[in-house]
Amino acid sequence: KNGMLHKKKATTHWGAFDTLHKIDPTITILKNNRYVFDKYYSSSGVSAGIDMSLHIVEKIYGKNIAKNTAKYMEYKY
Repeated sequence: KNGMLHKKKATTHWGAFDTLHKIDPTITILKNNRYVFDKYYSSSGVSAGIDMSLHIVEKIYGKNIAKNTAKYMEYKY
């Protein structure tokens, strides 16, 4: 427990909702989101982490680069 998500919004894999709440009950867990940003990014699983990563690439480098990255990975974006 390092407190990074203290009083923040976050998500995690559905199997870890209870664990995350036990770690820090001040975290607002958004259960229906693939990824969440509230100072830090969190994702709801492996493929959601790819979605989150492509979102970050798009924010930094633009949609075209994100789409080309997804195409190179053979991942639908």
